[in-house]
Amino acid sequence: MNTKGSEFIRRIGLLMLFGAGFLLFLFVVKIRSLIHYQGPPSRSLLLSIFLYCAIIGVGLLRLKRWAVILLFLPGILFVLIMVYGIIALKQPLPMPEGLFSISFIVVILGIPAIMLRLWKELNW
Repeated sequence: MNTKGSEFIRRIGLLMLFGAGFLLFLFVVKIRSLIHYQGPPSRSLLLSIFLYCAIIGVGLLRLKRWAVILLFLPGILFVLIMVYGIIALKQPLPMPEGLFSISFIVVILGIPAIMLRLWKELNW
């Protein structure tokens, strides 16, 4: 078993759990502000994103293959939206913002792609 590869996956899992904790904090603060200021009830995506990050984080810490597959989903969706926006709507990609978008896609798809190289170390 490659310890460097599994350590990389576990660190990404810890990063996902840290992000999940931050999203839970934001959700609690939002609920608190709605209670104190009698705001309109709003259903936020913060809780669902928290659950997504927490499930993936636990899966990556336990070296599960389904967590790597779930980690690909936002990147694939973002790529599909970008392709639709560029090709179907015939919108040109502005250069500075386009480079930022392309680098974001590389990061979102690159980290799970590195994890796919370690597929044999993962289990279901």
